[in-house]
Amino acid sequence: MLEKFREGVKGPWAKVVGALIMASFVFAGVSNYFTSPNANNVALVNGEEISVVDFNRRYQQEKNRFGEQFEKFFSNEQALNQFKQSVVEHLITSKLLTQASKDLGLYVSDAIIYEQIRQTPQFQKDGKYDADTFRNLLSRVGYSQKEYEQSLRSEKEFNQLKTLSDSEFVLKSEIDQYLKLSDETRTGAYLQLSALPLQAEVDLSGDEGAEKINHYYETHLGQYLIPEKVSVEYIDLSTESLKSQIHPADAEVKTYFEQHLADYSTPEQRKASHILINLASDAKEDETTKAMQKLKAIQRQIMEGADFAEVAKKQSDDTVSAENGGDLGFFGKKVMDPEFEKATFALQKVGDVSEIVRSQFGLHLIKLTEIHQAKEATLDDVKDKVVDALKKSQLELLFSDKKSQMTEKAFEYSDSLKEVAQELGLTVQVSEPFSKTGGMGVFTNPMVIEAAFSDQVLGNNFNSDVINIDKSHALVLRLKKHTDSYTQSLEQVKTSVEQAVITETAKKRLVDLATKVVAGLKQNKAEQEVLALLPSTVKAEWVSFEQVKRTDAKIPSDIRTRLFLMEKPASEQPNYTGQETNQGFAIIKLEKVTMGDPTQATAEQRKQVEDRLSRLKTNLEEAAFQAWLKENAKIERFPINNG
Repeated sequence: MLEKFREGVKGPWAKVVGALIMASFVFAGVSNYFTSPNANNVALVNGEEISVVDFNRRYQQEKNRFGEQFEKFFSNEQALNQFKQSVVEHLITSKLLTQASKDLGLYVSDAIIYEQIRQTPQFQKDGKYDADTFRNLLSRVGYSQKEYEQSLRSEKEFNQLKTLSDSEFVLKSEIDQYLKLSDETRTGAYLQLSALPLQAEVDLSGDEGAEKINHYYETHLGQYLIPEKVSVEYIDLSTESLKSQIHPADAEVKTYFEQHLADYSTPEQRKASHILINLASDAKEDETTKAMQKLKAIQRQIMEGADFAEVAKKQSDDTVSAENGGDLGFFGKKVMDPEFEKATFALQKVGDVSEIVRSQFGLHLIKLTEIHQAKEATLDDVKDKVVDALKKSQLELLFSDKKSQMTEKAFEYSDSLKEVAQELGLTVQVSEPFSKTGGMGVFTNPMVIEAAFSDQVLGNNFNSDVINIDKSHALVLRLKKHTDSYTQSLEQVKTSVEQAVITETAKKRLVDLATKVVAGLKQNKAEQEVLALLPSTVKAEWVSFEQVKRTDAKIPSDIRTRLFLMEKPASEQPNYTGQETNQGFAIIKLEKVTMGDPTQATAEQRKQVEDRLSRLKTNLEEAAFQAWLKENAKIERFPINNG
C-alpha cells in the first residue's frame, strides 16, 4: 500500500502533496458533505460505519479541550458547523488509518494494551493499577472498556505506520531559504472596509425584494432545519443531592474515630545516619568477608571515638548521604529496607550505633540521631476531620443504596418515574429539548444522549436503564416529548432571512466596488481618485506598518497572511491586492520587502531549523498519505443534525 502511494509522489512530489492536501485533506468533501440522509451514522468509510455515538463522544472531547472558551470561538452557526465537520473529518481519517494498518498487517497484542493501561498513572491508586478507578474514569468520559482498548490499539497502530516513514534529509540551501523567509520583513499599509454602512441602503420592498428573500430561503434550507429532538423526564441522583440527608450522631463520630485512630495519629519518626559498604545480595563468600572486614574496621574507629559523620563522608559508599555525614533524614516504618528499619527502631536512645546490618544494598552501620515520638490524637483535636470523613463514608453508602433502589424501582415501574422519585425522596425533573448532538449540562454526556434516543426509551416508551455518569453520579430518564426533524417555514424565519439577504447584498456591493478600486490602484491611478469610487459612508483610511515579519501581531492575521503571498514590487511603485474579510473587504499595499540574512544565524539556530524542516517534510508525507487514502476510499458523509 505504501509503495503504491509513494509511486504517486515521485518526481515533483511536493506539488502532488500540496494538491492532494488542498483538494482532499483540508477541504475534503465540503461540496458533497450533505448526501443521502442516515439517521444513525455521520459517515461510511469503505462500508464501515462512523456512528452518531462516535461523533458525539469525539465532539464532546474536542469541545472540552476549549473549556469555557468554546462559546467564544464558536459563537455563530457557521463556525460551529465547521467545527463539527472537522470532527467528522478527523473520525474519517482515523478510520482510514485503522483500515490501512490492517491492510499492512500491523498488529498490537492484547498484552501490550493491557500493560499500557496498568502503567497509566490516571488509572492507579497508591501507585498501583486500580480497576475501579479505571472504570470510573472511562464512565465519566463515555467510554466502555472495549472502546478505550480499541482507541489505544488504533493509536499504537498509527505510531507503527509513522515509523514506516523515514526522517527526511534537509539541504543546506533549504535551511538558508527558510532563514531568508522567516526573517523577511515587509513594509506597506492596508485599508479595512466595512459593508455595514451599506446595509441601510439595501431595499427589499416590492416583488423584487420578496423574490430575493424567497430565493435565499430556498437555496439555504439546510440552515433552517430543526433536527429531531427529545425532551425527557429524569431523576438525577448524586452524592451532592444527598448531602442534606447526612447528619452523623456524636456516638457515630466517636465510634468512627476509635475504629480509625491510626489515621489521625502521628507515628514515631526516627532520624538516622548510616555508613554503607556496597555488597550485592548474591555476593560470593570471599566478597562478603572482604566487605565485612572493611566495615568492622570502620566500626572500630567509631568505637574508639571517631566522629561518625566525618567517617561517613570519607568511607561510605552511599555518596549522596555521605555528603551530609550519612544523614538520611526522618522516616517512619515501612519506608526503608526491612532489616535496616528493624535495626534502626531497635536502637534505644539518640547517639546509639547499631551492630553491622545487612540489607539488600549491602552492609550498614546505623546511628540514631533524633526521635519524634508517636502522638496519639484526641477526638477534640481532629473532630472536624473525623466528621468530614464519616460524612463521606456515610454518603457513599447512602448513594450506593439509593442507586440500587433506583435500579430496582425504575425496572419495576417501567412506564413512570413518579414512584421511583417517591421511593428515593427526589424530584422528577424535565429537560429542555435536545438533539442527538446533545444539550446542556448532563445532556452533553454521550451515554445520556444515547439512552434518550434508544429504542428502549424512544421506541418503547420505557424508563432507561440507570446511567452511571461517574462513581458519585447516576441518572435514569424517560421520554417526555419527541419532535421529528422539520424545516422551519419562511414566515418563521423571515426576519433572519431578510437580515442574511441584506448582509449578503451589502457585502457584494462593497466587494464589487473595492475590486474596481484595486484594479485602478494596480494601473497606477492616484489613490484619491480610485478611492472616490467608494460611497462616502464607507470609511477608508490607510493604516501603515513597517518591517512586519510573518509572525508579527502588528496587523490582523488574515491581512498578514495575504501580505506575505504578494509579489515583491518590481519598481518604486507599490503592489496592491485585495481580499474579502468577515466584515467586508481589505485592500493591501506592499511598498518594500527585505529578505532575512542566513549568515547571521548561529549554528544552534541552523540546527533548530534543520530539525523543524525534517519534521515538516515527514508530516507532509504523512498528510499526503492520509489524503491518498481518502482519494482511494469510498466515503459517504451524512448530515450532522444541529441542535
